[in-house]
Amino acid sequence: LNPAIMDFSSQLANLQKSASAAQQGGNNSTHPNRDNRGSPSRNGQGNRPNFNSDRRRPPPRHGDNRRHNNNQNNQNNYYGREPPNKRQRRDHVEGPYRSPKWNNLKRAVDTLPKFQPKEEATPSPCSHLCLLAITINELPLEAIWRDWAERQNISISLICHAKEPNKVQSEWLKQRLLVNAPHAGRGNDFAAPTYHTRYPAWGSIEITRAMLDLSHESCKVGTDADMKDPRFSTNRYAISNKTDSTPLPKVDKVLFISETCLPIASLSEDMLSSSVSIVNARDTPNNGFSRQLQFEKIHSLVPKKFKADQWMMLSRTHLDAILQMLPPNFWECFVDCNASDELYFPTALALLGIVVADDTDQIVVRKKRITYADWSMGPKNPATFEASDLKKVVAEARNEDCMVARKFGVIELEAWKAVVFPS
Repeated sequence: LNPAIMDFSSQLANLQKSASAAQQGGNNSTHPNRDNRGSPSRNGQGNRPNFNSDRRRPPPRHGDNRRHNNNQNNQNNYYGREPPNKRQRRDHVEGPYRSPKWNNLKRAVDTLPKFQPKEEATPSPCSHLCLLAITINELPLEAIWRDWAERQNISISLICHAKEPNKVQSEWLKQRLLVNAPHAGRGNDFAAPTYHTRYPAWGSIEITRAMLDLSHESCKVGTDADMKDPRFSTNRYAISNKTDSTPLPKVDKVLFISETCLPIASLSEDMLSSSVSIVNARDTPNNGFSRQLQFEKIHSLVPKKFKADQWMMLSRTHLDAILQMLPPNFWECFVDCNASDELYFPTALALLGIVVADDTDQIVVRKKRITYADWSMGPKNPATFEASDLKKVVAEARNEDCMVARKFGVIELEAWKAVVFPS
């Protein structure tokens, strides 16, 4: 036979065998010359590319461009975008995920002007001190603070932020609790006031926010002469008004206190100067807790970091500078810090140029503590004192020129008088 006819016959026979095998085996993937889809492979090793894999993928989302996807670790099919947990936390993450909010905050901090105090020939004396109290509910030493305020030669007022304001039983303290802005009720009267609280936990940023709320409220004292409703008027904060004027005079200084703070002396000369703040500030951590959980947790956009005792005394001039010159959301730089209430105000004063890093006292800032506490038991919590410790604590606190001591339990008024103001 002709060789060409033989070649054609053999090719036809092979084709018939292949067709017959295909009909019998179907898409059997166990065939030695078939890949995992049952199709003949080009090299007989079963490694033919799966061209149908793209057809089973979901359609691309708007804005996706897989050809230019540079994410080499795309295990979850996010195609180069941030995983959901990072997208939700973007505002709290530094680096490539920094949001416009942080960029704006950094720009505001970097361009922060330095504080320029007003030049006065003779500093005016303080005429009104406002006590800014942070409590859980009651103020156990209320009677002592009321007696102490009457003994001073200046006007004293008190504003309280309570974590649980609805549990306060004292009518005197209820009158001085922070309340929300009034809203219309029946007729022309305001509805009953509702108490304002941040529900702060120990060491949380909400304590710092409560201190800011108290600070803002203290700056309103003496400016709401048109408020006729006594439930909302700032005149309700007065403990003793030595000026006999209505409304109260504007606040010259503020002092932060807690429910365990006890006055152990009258106001000194520095405390009576309206231009001097008393802040025990330092720019270095004093222990491992302070370094790891405070200084290192402040957001990196803050160039200066300071720490001080929470219970400090600020002049009205310095308080206004903090509240008016710093961005309103500057507190967010301290969200991850433990006990941010010890960091916010001294850091703010440092950014404004009011507090400097050296250890010397300044003309307008006394770097000392005004509230005595015994930390010899450990760095986490100060020692708690009882009535039997009062005489010893008063002597030690006065040696450091402190006006307040903490932490005290229940102290009777007469026992306090006998030690602090003996007749």
